[in-house]
Amino acid sequence: MSSPRAGARRPKNRRAPGRARRILALALAVVVVGGGAWLAVREASDPRFALGPVAVIGVHRARAADVVAAARFVPGTNAWLLDVSGATRRIDSIPWIRAASVRRRWPNRVTIVVTERAPAARIRLPSSPEDPVEAVFALVDSDLEVLAVGPLDPRDAALPVLDVVPLPLDAALPGADLKRSAAAMALDASQKLAALGVRYSEIDIAPDVGISAVCAGNVRVVFGDEDALKQKVAVFAAIAPHIRNPAAVKYVDVRSPSTPTVLYK
Repeated sequence: MSSPRAGARRPKNRRAPGRARRILALALAVVVVGGGAWLAVREASDPRFALGPVAVIGVHRARAADVVAAARFVPGTNAWLLDVSGATRRIDSIPWIRAASVRRRWPNRVTIVVTERAPAARIRLPSSPEDPVEAVFALVDSDLEVLAVGPLDPRDAALPVLDVVPLPLDAALPGADLKRSAAAMALDASQKLAALGVRYSEIDIAPDVGISAVCAGNVRVVFGDEDALKQKVAVFAAIAPHIRNPAAVKYVDVRSPSTPTVLYK
């Protein structure tokens, strides 16, 4: 006697179409990835994209050669595979540079655009042993970043000179940040005096006298601290016209506005 299931149909394998689709999708993915990799290799070696000379825009005091060197772009490298973020960080570390960006244009043109820091004052440094006569200065911007160190550059002759005591240890180091030193007080005083209309050539900061300045007529004025600075400036402005021989005056002391003193040499 035959089994009742002898003539029955076997059920279809419902998993076969799904498995086939997955295999097909995997095969297509392999083809796409492989093709993409091949295309990337081909494009990376395409001579049309080989980096040539790099242009630099925005340099006035910094050297374009230093900017290019900091970027570390290798000639012949694919211009579209350059390490732009790393180059920007390195360029930003140049003391003169406030900000930098890298611009690329088809097919292989690269331009570095920089914004420079603007010098705001000169800090007097000890003279060099090789030339004890020539004055040496640390050029700083409004953020008290040291931009350069050396003798007076004629372009900076109109900037105020800051004599700072104690002198910051790293004042002679380009790129140093002097915001936490006495130089910050000196620069702040110079800006406040300028805002009050005081014409000066030097600002001194010393623990024993505070703020003093060499003002118009080459007269030194001792202001002390910044308290009542506006009143102190007004007192000096009233005294100045009565000084007939500025060369004979050692200093004018307005630390106490109610009892100013003119000390003669």
